[in-house]
Amino acid sequence: MNLVDAIRKTSSHHHAPAVTETITAEAHDAHAHHKEVSMSHSQHFVRIELFLSPDQIQHLLKDSIGAQRTIMTSHEVAQLLRTTSKNVEHLAEEGKLPGFLLENAWRFNRETIDEWLAAHSQHKAA
Repeated sequence: MNLVDAIRKTSSHHHAPAVTETITAEAHDAHAHHKEVSMSHSQHFVRIELFLSPDQIQHLLKDSIGAQRTIMTSHEVAQLLRTTSKNVEHLAEEGKLPGFLLENAWRFNRETIDEWLAAHSQHKAA
């Protein structure tokens, strides 16, 4: 069971007392790490306890700091959209993806990309 499934399972028991589950999660390295999920339905909170190696903590912090950037590279946008940098640059050159050139490299405003993604996600759903 993964972390998301555990949270869904505990949140589906609306009248149950606080539930604690221990989950083994796959990590970047070969070692297994444990995550503990506790949910109190009377107070509506989730407590997540992670046991991470120093390398995993470093990657977690690096990723969370990186996610807060307001100006993104084509590589970062490609990761967000799950495509290639070449495809992102092609879309920007055609004017289909909002971006701008800075010293011959494409840059993108995170908020604008989020809005573009939300608008295009709605078109696909309609």
